[in-house]
Amino acid sequence: MDPLTQATLGAVAAQPFIKKTSWPLWTLVGMLGGMAADLDVLIESPTDPLLGLQYHRHFTHSLFFIPIGGALVAWVLYRLFLKKRQHSFKTVYFFSTVGYATHGLLDGCTSYGTQLMWPLSNFRYAWDSMPIIDPLFTLPLLGLTLFAAWKKNNRFSYVAVAYLSAYLSFGFYQHSRALSLLQDLLIKRNHQAEKVTAKPSFGSLLLWRTIYLANGKIYYDAFRLPYFSKDHQFFQGGEIAHYQPKP
Repeated sequence: MDPLTQATLGAVAAQPFIKKTSWPLWTLVGMLGGMAADLDVLIESPTDPLLGLQYHRHFTHSLFFIPIGGALVAWVLYRLFLKKRQHSFKTVYFFSTVGYATHGLLDGCTSYGTQLMWPLSNFRYAWDSMPIIDPLFTLPLLGLTLFAAWKKNNRFSYVAVAYLSAYLSFGFYQHSRALSLLQDLLIKRNHQAEKVTAKPSFGSLLLWRTIYLANGKIYYDAFRLPYFSKDHQFFQGGEIAHYQPKP
């Protein structure tokens, strides 16, 4: 997801563990940890233009890399800024790692694909439950984390965690609704699909694109799924031939 959302989620994860002092500092450390995995965009090659695409959401996003990623963030922050302020490396490492741990899991909720189990597997997990950018997800969380840091009060952090959990759960619910409607559409069209997928549109969980492969063609449509109603609106799409490269 976008850097602001990743930073916000890192802060949301870190804040419940903050005591009475240094609220802004540990909130910031959590935010930096939450963003750090996307430094893989710096991986590039002048001779291979696809190298950066290959390594984005690769090892830096793996669940097994979390302790290492958190340690790297902590080491940089500690050596450059926090050692002189007499903060322990252990504390810096804890908050940076908590923030770092959120990144890959959140990216797994999108459609791009994230190698969460590298090096055991190169499979890219994509749960298709969240768009890349969603203001209704990010802005309330950002407001709550900033307010919690200002007031130095965990209550707002707990509200942020509750909102985060509810919104992510709602994303999975909307995804299941879209897939269910797609199955009804397949029955109506008398199609036997080889592959099906449903993905949220840019910016919200309201509009969902459905794609499926059947009869050598790719069919695409859309559903509008209101937040507080079981009704829906269908948007007829189209079809294209499924290209299969020759062996």
